[in-house]
Parts: sequence; structure tokens; C-alpha cells
Amino acid sequence: DEEWIEYQRTTLSQLEFRKEILGEFVDAADAYFDREDVLGAIDGDDTDTGAPVVLGADIARHGADRTVIVPITLDGDVVGDGIVSSADMDLSDAVGEVKRLAGDLDVRGVALDETGLGAGPVEMLKSDTSMPVTGVKFTIDEKQSLYGTLRSALEDGAIALPDHRRLRQELIDLEYDMTRGGKVRIHAPDGGHDDHPDALALANW
Repeated sequence: DEEWIEYQRTTLSQLEFRKEILGEFVDAADAYFDREDVLGAIDGDDTDTGAPVVLGADIARHGADRTVIVPITLDGDVVGDGIVSSADMDLSDAVGEVKRLAGDLDVRGVALDETGLGAGPVEMLKSDTSMPVTGVKFTIDEKQSLYGTLRSALEDGAIALPDHRRLRQELIDLEYDMTRGGKVRIHAPDGGHDDHPDALALANW
């Protein structure tokens, strides 16, 4: 009904709304990941939540972003039940979620996108936990390296994804173009988001 449709309009990105509600075919011509590689990596089996994991965390910097934390086992299985995804989480809450996951799971390390955040979250986690914590600034070169590693893992079948709608759709929607200097610039499409792929790329790395 109309009320449900309006609710979806407020909760989905513009791109997601056009695809999932309006039924438009708007797949990017310059998609970074092969759609079949992403869909082929989705595994319906439950992941052993007692297995050692590492976390990738992309903490929201401004209003349209989401804070996303993705746990992945050392064997490459993304723990779907452990994914944190929130549009209204401040910095201290996000750090608290990382620490909560460290208590619930056997976390062996955290990679955190500190672009635009400075070293604050990294230092907070280092002082409050015994886990190895690495801050990563998403320069064009660093992002190309992280995503290149993730794409290879997907192509090789070395990673198993949960059936998580936002993660799946943001991976499929991710685009790339070339800079004047010949570097690959990886980004979300207009009206889309890349918070889930960023967290996954960090965890995989």
C-alpha cells in the first residue's frame, strides 16, 4: 500500500528504491564487481560463530552514511548475524559496538576506516581492548588495493557472503572510473552507498 511504499522511500537509497520498488533496471555499466561473482558467493549455511574472526569497520562521518561493522572468519566466511548496520550511531556508540562484538565473538583484530575521523576511534579501541587495531585512510591507491584483494577473493570463491540485502546490493551497485592519472577510482553510484562494501573490504584485507 501507499504507506508502505512511502516508508521504503525514506529507508532505502534512491538507487535501491528505483530498483526494488519501482522495478527499474539501473545496473551500472561500469560495475566494479561482476554480479554473478557476488551472487555466487552467497552461502545459506550458518557460520560457526565460535570461529576466530576479524572485523572491518566503516564508521559514519555524516548524515547519509551508515556505520557498518562486518565480521569475517579466518576461512573467509562473513558472519551474517554479527553484521552491524546503523544510520543513527554516533562515534562513541560505534566504538562500543566494536567492543561488544569483541566480547561476543573471538575477535583477533580490527581494521577501521579512519578517513575523515582522525586517529580518535583507533586510539580509543587500542586503549580499551587488547586486539590489534589498524586504522586505514581510504586514499585512491589504498582503496584500489583493498578492493582488488576483495574482488580476487570473490572471483576465486574464497569468501562466503550471507544473504544480507544491503551488503549484496551495495556490492553489485559499486562503480569505478579512471582518473586522469590512470588510477582506478572506486565509488558508490549517485544516490547509492558503499558503507557495507567498505567494511567488507577492510575485514577481508
